[in-house]
Amino acid sequence: MAQQPHHSLQEILDFCSKRLPALAGSVRPSEAFADDADGQMAKILRDLNRAYPEAGPIYWICRVWQLWLWQPVFIGVWAASLWRISIDMDGFYHRMGMLFTESYTLPEQTLIPAAESAAVWQTATYLKHWQQRELVRIRRYGAMSDKLADYFLGDAVLQALATAHRLGLMSREETQRAEQIWQQALAFRCHGRLLWQEDAQEFFVAKVSCCQHYRRQDAEYCVGCPKTRAKIC
Repeated sequence: MAQQPHHSLQEILDFCSKRLPALAGSVRPSEAFADDADGQMAKILRDLNRAYPEAGPIYWICRVWQLWLWQPVFIGVWAASLWRISIDMDGFYHRMGMLFTESYTLPEQTLIPAAESAAVWQTATYLKHWQQRELVRIRRYGAMSDKLADYFLGDAVLQALATAHRLGLMSREETQRAEQIWQQALAFRCHGRLLWQEDAQEFFVAKVSCCQHYRRQDAEYCVGCPKTRAKIC
């Protein structure tokens, strides 16, 4: 069920955090920004290395990228698909905890509601621009290809939509329509899918990216892992 437009970025962030506490963040004045992004990325990478030395560099980098990605994607997807608003992620600043995200800030900006498709396409552009800049950052610590980064981004968008449905923010039909719009806007060569689970009455994300979670001693393959089923594309 689409929400009424909100013109305050903090209102949107507060709404998101009430539904999903890990999305807690705040708005800062545009000029109030001390960029310690490299330090935050290096910190979470060190923490993962210490916690899961057996998993190896491929897991550490993939996990860092997932943690770096998921909050801007969820906020952007929900803002566009619930309020028809596009949020510019330039200046998104992470604060990382020990092994997970802690908080974030976004610069204050004017939000203008638009048609759903226009908001989604603009948000997809913002997210792709943000991703290209952050890829330069993470490649200082390890390999992350454009293709794999796109796969993670597309899967995160689907997870945001599936979560919105699970929390009662979107109907099944609205979620399926939004999936089509987002896939068209992202325009990736390959993307995952939302599959409806009749018993659970919720969506399952068939992913195209592998986060390498199974490399940890305490872990197994994730639900929806592409290594456990036939390729989608």
